[in-house]
Parts: sequence; C-alpha cells; structure tokens
Amino acid sequence: RGTYDHLYQLMDFALEMQKVVDNFNQDLLEFDFILRIGYNFGDVTAGVIGTTKLYYDIWGDAVNIASR
Repeated sequence: RGTYDHLYQLMDFALEMQKVVDNFNQDLLEFDFILRIGYNFGDVTAGVIGTTKLYYDIWGDAVNIASR
C-alpha cells in the first residue's frame, strides 16, 4: 500500500458505509435508505451556497465522472 494507503482507507470506509446502510435498511419497514458512492481523482471546487438554507457542495469534472 505505501504511498497510496489513504486511497485504500477511503475505499474500506466506503464499503463499510454500504454495510452499515444495508444493516440499517433491514430494520426499516416503509422505505430503504439509498447510498451511492463514486470514486474519482482530480481538481474540484468546493463551497457553501444558499441564502436561507446553506448547503456545502463540490463541483468539477472529477465530481461529474464520479457521480456516474
């Protein structure tokens, strides 16, 4: 792993999140919580938008590719 250890940690974290959501959904009767995870690397822009309700969001080609 070495230099890229943080990438493996990120992937392990994402897989663990999926397991937690799956377990959580087993207890729900009315609906399922949906979790989607996409990976990509590259430059992004991040910031807070909104006036009455604030949202933290990220934008960029890396985000768009990961969302597919």
